[in-house]
This record gives sequence, C-alpha cells and structure tokens, in this order.
Amino acid sequence: MINEKPNIELFPNGAIVLLEDDPSTRKAFSFCLEMTFSNYNIIANCGEENCIDNILVSSGGLEKIAVVITDGNLGGGRWGWDIAEELRHKGYRNPIVYYGATILPTEKECLFDHKSAKSVDLLLELLRRYLK
Repeated sequence: MINEKPNIELFPNGAIVLLEDDPSTRKAFSFCLEMTFSNYNIIANCGEENCIDNILVSSGGLEKIAVVITDGNLGGGRWGWDIAEELRHKGYRNPIVYYGATILPTEKECLFDHKSAKSVDLLLELLRRYLK
C-alpha cells in the first residue's frame, strides 16, 4: 500500500529527478520544481533506454537523489514502474513518487512511496511536505 504521509527525514539538498516523456509537461514541471526548490539539482529526463545511467551521472550517484518523480507511460515501451524497480534493485531507498493518468498496477505499488494525480499543484504540495 502506498504511504499517505512521508516517512523520511527532510533532505536539505540533492537532486530531484523528474521522468516525463511529454516535452511540454516535462518543461512546465521542471520550471515549477526549479522555482520552488531552487537549492536542488533538477534532472528532467524523458525516460529513454539509458535514463538510469544518465540520472546517476547527472546526480552524482543514488545517494545524492532526494526524490524521483515518474510518470506511468514513458513511451517507447518504458514504464515508470520499470524504472522504479530498477532503481530499487540498485539500492535506491529514498522516495519515488508516481504521478500520472495510467493506472498503477497493484503489484507495482510497493515500488512507490506516494502517488499523485498529474497536477503541478498537487505534486508540489506533496514535495513540500519533506523537501526544504
């Protein structure tokens, strides 16, 4: 079951990773994240095949990533829950937030700490609860 309340310590800095295949949504969400969390490195990625390697290089490693936000369908046969599963397998333990219109399969819910509707306001409200 997905947690309704954050159960992690506050992160003072690090990276916020946004996985979104739609360029206009990615640009808008990235801008809002940059304006709201200016002390974080915002890494916006479309979820391409090598995205995990690119995220690790851009962020400086798993331990530098404060939160991952992923859409459901990332296009090209990539799904947000597949990337979440790969990150968990690599040892990532910080929050992963699922947001999107695609219904999250029940068996994949355990990969995520939170889920949010695909709304900038709702996503920012959730992130403000545990990011400084």
